[in-house]
Amino acid sequence: MGVKRIAVIAVALGMLVVPGALALDINADAKLPPAEVGTYYEFEFEGEEGCIQSYYTRFSSGSLPPGLEVTSDLKLMGTPTQSGSFAFYVELADRGCPDVSVPSQGRFELLVLPDLAVATTSLPPATVRVPYSFMLQMSGFEGGYDAPHWLIKEGALPSGLSISPDGMISGTPTTVGATPLVIRIDEPFRRSGERAFTFNVVDPLGTTQPSRRLGEVGVPFSSQLRHQGGLAPVTWKVTNGSLPRGLALDAATGRIGGRPAAAGAFPLAFGVADAAGSTARVTTRLTIATRLVVLTRELPSAEKLVRYRQRLTAGGGVRPVTWTIVEGKLPPGVRLDRAKGLLTGVPSKRGTFAFTVQATDRLGGVATRKLALDIVQA
Repeated sequence: MGVKRIAVIAVALGMLVVPGALALDINADAKLPPAEVGTYYEFEFEGEEGCIQSYYTRFSSGSLPPGLEVTSDLKLMGTPTQSGSFAFYVELADRGCPDVSVPSQGRFELLVLPDLAVATTSLPPATVRVPYSFMLQMSGFEGGYDAPHWLIKEGALPSGLSISPDGMISGTPTTVGATPLVIRIDEPFRRSGERAFTFNVVDPLGTTQPSRRLGEVGVPFSSQLRHQGGLAPVTWKVTNGSLPRGLALDAATGRIGGRPAAAGAFPLAFGVADAAGSTARVTTRLTIATRLVVLTRELPSAEKLVRYRQRLTAGGGVRPVTWTIVEGKLPPGVRLDRAKGLLTGVPSKRGTFAFTVQATDRLGGVATRKLALDIVQA
């Protein structure tokens, strides 16, 4: 919206002496100075001859701009609401002192200009130490008179950038940050418009490797893709390869999550795009191990009071594996090495001892097996 101001214009209306009566006459029809949509406008008529102290005016015919009116006290006034070219007639008369002059009409043309405004609604972000150029856009200027010029009304452009009178922002920014500012467009001696912006200067967009690249079938998996620089928010997608079955990528957060259902090595590429349209890419490989299982199915019997040693074995999963007894008890004198999976010791009591062993790997994979150890007489 342009800056509100009052335009007061005066034009002389003349009077000629004609046989038998005094007749008012307009010396010359007038093309009025332009008005502006949304800006108060006032045009004041002036008369000559006749009964000067009793002049009055009224709208006669034609097309008067919406928002304006011809008042009885020789004024065209109001705030235009519609742009365009308007032609109309105004009648000038007096009330006579003592004789009444013959009224006279004049034809007038008024150009109502649209509001001069900053049409650009946002400034594309710049990347630090990368040359930048962007042309600002305006609305409401239709040519035919002095072109408006651009300036920074409040704040300042980031270091390294400048604005030209024709609206080009250019240069090479040197610092990262978000800068508030108000940009103004001025038409010489008349209209103006302005808009507030935030100008962002960002680091180049980049990526890092996922926080986790090793998983296991059946074990909950979570890995985080991360970006550097750029303008938030960012969006992620798989640009090459396919995620293991059971996993999915959250495009907004860059989190890969789920429960893998297939083992193998999966080469992948991920792409990230920021709010400014910049993109970056990272290539990686996810490895999904087979599910952890306890391979030991039977234990050889032990002899009472004879040293016993037997290793429990596991397959799949991700090493290291730790072992525990989760149900039942080992024979007296026999113990389990949790880190090595070794059953060792000297059994002191005959019998069959049933128990359940549990293997747990580095990723939290769990496998169990029911076993029995027979202790016999030596």
